[in-house]
Amino acid sequence: MASSDQIKALLKSHLEGDNTRFIAVAAQVAAHEARLGHNKLAEELLSLIDAAKARQFLPSKSDKPIPITQPRGELAGLLDVTYPKTRLSHMILDQQVSEKLARLIREQRHLVKIQEHGLDPRRKILLIGPP
Repeated sequence: MASSDQIKALLKSHLEGDNTRFIAVAAQVAAHEARLGHNKLAEELLSLIDAAKARQFLPSKSDKPIPITQPRGELAGLLDVTYPKTRLSHMILDQQVSEKLARLIREQRHLVKIQEHGLDPRRKILLIGPP
């Protein structure tokens, strides 16, 4: 049986949306069960972990963008909303650029937590060069 710390870590990582940590803790639980001789349970957990890892790289139906409200009146002609077809996972980026983009996205996802500490997440990014 998983320890209370592992269960708390699983729930915390799930609530924060930290899939990498969630999978790491789940692997620890599987290893713990294997050490206890619960091989069948350990194998089932590992197969679920493998499925989760494979699914992590596939686009999810819940990854749909949040719709932006269309302005009315005079502003309606100024704003054109489109959603990109290319996903971040489809891009080939330098590791440094990829890490900076991941940090920017992570900050936006944890907006409330950052604001609780009196800080603001990054809101601007300068993109240069050819597409």
